[in-house]
Amino acid sequence: MKEVKLCTVVMVMIAVFLVGCSNNNTQNSQKPSDQAASEDKKANLQSPKPKIKVAVTEKAIPPSEGTLEDNRWVRWINENGPVEIEVVPIPPSADQMLQKYTTLFASGDAPDIIYSGHGDVMNALYNQKQLLPLDELIEQHSTVYKKKIEENSVLKKLGTKDGQLYLLGGVASELYPNTIFYIRMDWLKKLNLSMPTNVEELYKVAHAFTWNDPDGNGKDDTFGIQLSWVAEGALSNSFNDARWFVKDGSIVFDLQPAKALAEFKREIYKEKLTDRDFLTDNKGAKATEDWVNGKLGIYIQGAGLTLGKGYATFEAFKKNNPDGEIAVLPLFEGPYGTFSPYMQNPVDLEVAVNVNTKHPEAVMQYIDFMVLPSTQKMLTQGMEGIHYKSSNNECAEPIDLEKNKLEMSAAFVFLETVECHWKARLTLDPEKPLSSSFLELIKEGEKYINPNTPIPQFTHPTFMPKLPKDINLIEQEAFKAINDLWTQYIVGSVSKTSDDIYMETEDLWNKMNGKKVEQWYTQWYTENKDSWVFKQELYDTFPHPK
Repeated sequence: MKEVKLCTVVMVMIAVFLVGCSNNNTQNSQKPSDQAASEDKKANLQSPKPKIKVAVTEKAIPPSEGTLEDNRWVRWINENGPVEIEVVPIPPSADQMLQKYTTLFASGDAPDIIYSGHGDVMNALYNQKQLLPLDELIEQHSTVYKKKIEENSVLKKLGTKDGQLYLLGGVASELYPNTIFYIRMDWLKKLNLSMPTNVEELYKVAHAFTWNDPDGNGKDDTFGIQLSWVAEGALSNSFNDARWFVKDGSIVFDLQPAKALAEFKREIYKEKLTDRDFLTDNKGAKATEDWVNGKLGIYIQGAGLTLGKGYATFEAFKKNNPDGEIAVLPLFEGPYGTFSPYMQNPVDLEVAVNVNTKHPEAVMQYIDFMVLPSTQKMLTQGMEGIHYKSSNNECAEPIDLEKNKLEMSAAFVFLETVECHWKARLTLDPEKPLSSSFLELIKEGEKYINPNTPIPQFTHPTFMPKLPKDINLIEQEAFKAINDLWTQYIVGSVSKTSDDIYMETEDLWNKMNGKKVEQWYTQWYTENKDSWVFKQELYDTFPHPK
């Protein structure tokens, strides 16, 4: 009996041995590539995605959509991206943002991805040596952003400090106007007036719009032109009041154009051609209300060709004034030539990397993922069939704007190249009458982008050199004092001539150490004139609206 049991045990052991040999032979017979793929797949299943912290600007999010840190779009990124992100909320204002970053860096909790739309914040963090040089990281570990920077030399120029790349940005597909002058074309026709072509004619039209009863109600209840909000910057450009100019191979400071602008505004104010409270209308709410209600003849709007502002205001105007006819006021000649208002910033340098990041390669993978057109479309337009449907336009047609407003509220995107949210012509349906009318305005407004009628600044305002703290303080305090003098002149609170005020502003600039600022600009220009992005390069590099 013992012999039978022993035989059985031996046979079982032999069987197990043979099965084991058979399995080993089978494994060894796999192709090396198949075996490696199998091992990679097993490793991927076992290894979690690297985790990084990403700064995101604080904003209001409906409770139904979660929080900035936990919402459908953060989950989408974590499910579809190469890394898992933790959102670090950052205040939107420059001062509070810098304070928050300073605190986070001091505690060792600063995010891996630094985000800021404020150049002063990025400049401060750079001076504190909190930012990582990115040339080597991009060269070795990037494909998507590396290609972008190779195709857009302006990105490299603007993002480089002291010979190394620190700032990453998104680029627009073309130069695009920001501020637009709108005018009541039906009022021009009713009063038998021509479209103004210079500041003298602009004044006459504004006067007629105020005192010749353009709305036909028998009352003096209309204003000719807006001076509040973005009108200040737009009219400053029209009068070439940029303060700093490149002339004859050097930087020069000139307060003379401000005198001509103040003289124009004084006449507008004195003759009651604008709202008397324009100085307190900081965000243009009163001017917009007057325009929408048919009580303003010339309206100046920032983001005037966008869906969110331009088209929304146009829609409200047409609802209240169905017979009202709007036109874009062509650029008019000022005392120093013809200049355009501000244009959209074509390069947003808004991303940097924490110098102490422990996951530089993962950070670069995330940046490449966020730059992909498919990612940008998802985070700006949503999901096809849920938030938009395919159309013949460049941009998708929203299915339900209110639903999108709610469900896209928590989405965030940087290094942006998708422009559908601010280029109304990419989304509007030309078959719809209201949309078609606004598309005609867009065609006229896009003519503002022309190198023959450029912005007066020597570069885009966003790309002006960042002044040292002491120099910046001198300039800002001097400019405020100078502007206050001109405001007093405009509203008639001083009985002095414009020549008197001009002499006072020159004297004030010198007394407040303005020459020190001029010396700084002179040295800066000498050192950077061959490497900076000046306005001519912007007009040469970026296409104009098609």
